[in-house]
Amino acid sequence: MSIRSRLRASALADATRHLTRRIQVRSVADKPDPNPRGLTPRPPSLMGGFRSILPRSPRRVVIAAPPGDRLQTPRWLTQFAEDEIHIVASTGAPEWRDAQVVFKLHELDPLTALGKVLKFVSPIDVFVDLLADSADDHEARWRQLFFHLAPRGVWIVDNSAAAAVDIRLATNRWIATMTAEESESHGSVADRALADATLAFAMTRDVLIVRKRGTHLWKLRDSDANKVLAEREPSLTVIELAKRPGGDLRSNAEVISHESGVPIRGLPEEMRYPDLHLRHYQGMIVYRGGMLVHTDRTILPDSFPWPLERNLTNPGIRKVTPNFAKVPDELPRRTLKGNYYLLDPQYSGGHFGHVMTEVVGRLWGWDEAKRRIPDLKAIFRIKYSNQRDPKFEKRLLRAYGISEEDIVWVDEPVYLTSLVSATEMWQNREPYYAHPDLPDVWNRLAKQMVDPDAPKYDRIFVSRTDKWSRRTCRNAQRVESLFKEYGFSIVYPETLDVSTQAGIFANAKVIAGFGGSAMFNLMYARCVQTLIVLNHESYLARNEHLYSSLLGCTAHYFWSAADIAQPPDRRSIQAEEAGWEFDFGRNRPALVALLTAL
Repeated sequence: MSIRSRLRASALADATRHLTRRIQVRSVADKPDPNPRGLTPRPPSLMGGFRSILPRSPRRVVIAAPPGDRLQTPRWLTQFAEDEIHIVASTGAPEWRDAQVVFKLHELDPLTALGKVLKFVSPIDVFVDLLADSADDHEARWRQLFFHLAPRGVWIVDNSAAAAVDIRLATNRWIATMTAEESESHGSVADRALADATLAFAMTRDVLIVRKRGTHLWKLRDSDANKVLAEREPSLTVIELAKRPGGDLRSNAEVISHESGVPIRGLPEEMRYPDLHLRHYQGMIVYRGGMLVHTDRTILPDSFPWPLERNLTNPGIRKVTPNFAKVPDELPRRTLKGNYYLLDPQYSGGHFGHVMTEVVGRLWGWDEAKRRIPDLKAIFRIKYSNQRDPKFEKRLLRAYGISEEDIVWVDEPVYLTSLVSATEMWQNREPYYAHPDLPDVWNRLAKQMVDPDAPKYDRIFVSRTDKWSRRTCRNAQRVESLFKEYGFSIVYPETLDVSTQAGIFANAKVIAGFGGSAMFNLMYARCVQTLIVLNHESYLARNEHLYSSLLGCTAHYFWSAADIAQPPDRRSIQAEEAGWEFDFGRNRPALVALLTAL
């Protein structure tokens, strides 16, 4: 053994002895549990002197049992005879009747997919890993599933059950993860999250024990909600008020993507849109605003603006793993009585683009919900309500038929006991989709929002004032001049009343502009024949493609390099918001040819 290995082994032994002494001091006062049922006395603890660190009964216990095991599983069953026990085992597992303990068996093949079971039964107080695997496999399982434990829950690995004898020796890396520092310079984000969630650990000849700290909530997907919530949230009643089946949308647009320096994704001819659900939740729910709604163990699917995104996100949560996140510690101070419909966007500051996609995309369920629940009110979180009047949101909702008396504004987290929410009709991140029924919502809004006296232009170029600091096009004036030469009227939507904006877009036959929220008035465009979008290559939102796919027109995309390129392995917000210049050298010949032909 090298000097470094001996030092690491010595440090591990010292750390284990220290933790053992610390936990054993607490175990001195540990007394045998009473036996009110007159059952056979509990057998000697398999955890030695560490039984005192177990959460108090009643506990929810999960045992991962190896195939064909008739020895270890019964021994551990008797340790938790008075608790709620779930055994996860492969199909055809022994019945373990001799243990004379009540438990629920979950048959699962392969056993590596334990998460499919745990999402139904977590949070878990005790997880016992009996699988005959190597130390690396046990560590990988811990990394994947540890956050299913409740605060102060315990993860146990039975060393004697492991097929490989290295379980007691090859744990240096695992322990290093548990003790990683919070500094960004130490380990990966995942390692730091696991270390932060580790309250204590100890290892004996027979078991490895890891105790968890902190509350971590499961990020529930919209497609799983009905099935999972029935078991995971017994105190929450969920009624489906309406459902629209998913399908495939074939784009109505003819898409022409001009020269680019990188491959351009996100302009598909076909898009798969999901089932839409209109759900009524009844139970104690925390409403934080910015779409974020959760119980004490689950972040509800209505919190996520992009339901099909691989890693569900919301700006109000802190990601821990792809499936778990932490929410702010602040708890609501009051409960709002009544029935509420979730409509606010993920940013509560009145951002035009987020309102036009995330709010509009959930209006489809309002009529049915209001019919079923006559006193239903829409709820919005608004920050600094004494400083900003949400005039735009009020006008938009009023245009849809939601009166101002039916809107409740809150400026703090609150508890709700009744909440209705609808699946989004729109996702402007991969995998992109738009629902074919969304134009019905747009048409209803247009009847009230479009100003018939708005200026009428056949050709408009939608530009941006220097008010905006994100995705700034440094040669925008030169771009505007080129479009003016070909008869385009330059429009700055942010300087106009929203009804005037809607009226201008409703009448235009050719709409050109820089990609971004100023173009979202396309939802009112009923005469458009040609769409021209100027984007930089790091901007990955595809709202204009979704609009044109539903409206039908010829859509041209001209691409230029951004100041910051997107990294190959992830999506960078910094790159997406980078500045740029329209590349005349690359794009002018094709653009001029197009403008001449119009």
